[in-house]
Amino acid sequence: MKKTRPVVLTSISVLTIAAACWLGVTPAGLAKPKKTESPQQQQNAVVRPAPDIAWLGAGGARQSIKKFRGQPVVVLVAPGPDNGEFQKQARLIEKRYLDISARKIVFIAAFSGTAEHPQPASSIPFALAADGAGAAATFGVANGKFACIVIGPDGNVDLQSERVEPAQRILDVVNNSHAPQAAERKGQGS
Repeated sequence: MKKTRPVVLTSISVLTIAAACWLGVTPAGLAKPKKTESPQQQQNAVVRPAPDIAWLGAGGARQSIKKFRGQPVVVLVAPGPDNGEFQKQARLIEKRYLDISARKIVFIAAFSGTAEHPQPASSIPFALAADGAGAAATFGVANGKFACIVIGPDGNVDLQSERVEPAQRILDVVNNSHAPQAAERKGQGS
């Protein structure tokens, strides 16, 4: 068994450690372990362009995310419209729909667990992804899982979460994406 020596701290070393901590400096040997981020946190920390998914719009015209660049897009991935997380997310969005609709957000439902494309029972005008399973795979969402994905007006994925997100969080992400911030900076510079 390895013997360890007791550490003897003098009053000067205690004061040095206290001063260093007060200044925000970690003394050598007392370094805190680094907090590791989950792959989801790492993924959200990097700017990444949204993959293009397609759906059939009014009159059977093919639409895609790239055609809506300049508008925020929210994609809800779920196994089907009866999924509890999908229904809860839709209800939260419905409660704030007046605020959300003012931002001209496009809503897409991508159902990964069904070949049929039933319209969800919701007052939100969801477009239905033509290939829900393909859309889920494109965003890296495991089959049978729920995800809420917010794509900013600049075409980048600003949030991808496997949790039901409060509607205010979705609004905050849309309002704080790069494009609105850049437009605001331009307006302040003149």
